[in-house]
Amino acid sequence: MSTWSRFAKRHRLGVNGCVAAWILAVIAIPGAASAQSDRVSWKRSGAASEPKIVVFHSTHVINLPTAETYQKGMFQFELSHRFVNAMSTGYDTFYGMDGPANIRLGLGYAVTDDVTLTLARSNLRGHVELLFKWRMFRPRSAGLPVHLGLVLGGGWDTNSPLQDASSHRSFQYFAQFVANTRIGRSLALGVVPSYLYNSIPESEDVEHALTLGLYGQYYLSSLMSLMLEWNVIEPGYYVKYDAFAWGIELETGGHSFKLVFTNSTHLNTPQYLPGTVNSAAPREWRFGFNITRLLKF
Repeated sequence: MSTWSRFAKRHRLGVNGCVAAWILAVIAIPGAASAQSDRVSWKRSGAASEPKIVVFHSTHVINLPTAETYQKGMFQFELSHRFVNAMSTGYDTFYGMDGPANIRLGLGYAVTDDVTLTLARSNLRGHVELLFKWRMFRPRSAGLPVHLGLVLGGGWDTNSPLQDASSHRSFQYFAQFVANTRIGRSLALGVVPSYLYNSIPESEDVEHALTLGLYGQYYLSSLMSLMLEWNVIEPGYYVKYDAFAWGIELETGGHSFKLVFTNSTHLNTPQYLPGTVNSAAPREWRFGFNITRLLKF
């Protein structure tokens, strides 16, 4: 009997075990099946990388923040428009786009993977905003896709017709707690309770606002999604309606481009949170857009 025959006879009873052992070896060790290998090593060659659990693709849905941040050392440039005239004004104003617009310009920087700082300015009353975001919790398992974040910030009216820029009433402060989750592969949901100090600078006394932000985003593909946002307020003398918005997001090569339909023309956080004087009826919708671009130098 040949050497090969004796080897085959000796191992024929354990063929299932042999097959299983070879499958495990091929999966665990690159090149384990190669005839050039001198020996098999089960020692890990490097640290295993943690999978990144993504809930939302952007740092904001429309106006309200998500818990997402970007990589340490990266910058994010923001440009947002809200046209003041309603789309219902028709072709004479090109559905609101011929008229004036509120504009926001912002630049954010990732201090760490979980901490970002953003400085932004709106042309509405020359409002300047400084924002700090901390991603408090990121899941290590896809079985618990919950992200938690904290946003703290302040705003300053530098060109208000009613208050001097040096007055304490020209300053506003806010805090937001962010909770995000995902259902399946496509639906992301979030809730953002917020507190705002000096919510109505033009009021006689300092006012406080507690609001509840709700939003969702449905990803049709890796590049396109539908989004909906609703910021619930307690109606007051100056502001009576919740801020409502919906739209479409397009993503490509580090850019995020959002087409927005909303009843609010405000952009900076302290201006947006208190609500709006326009109802959510379609005749009060305004058109706008948000553009962000990630940069690394």
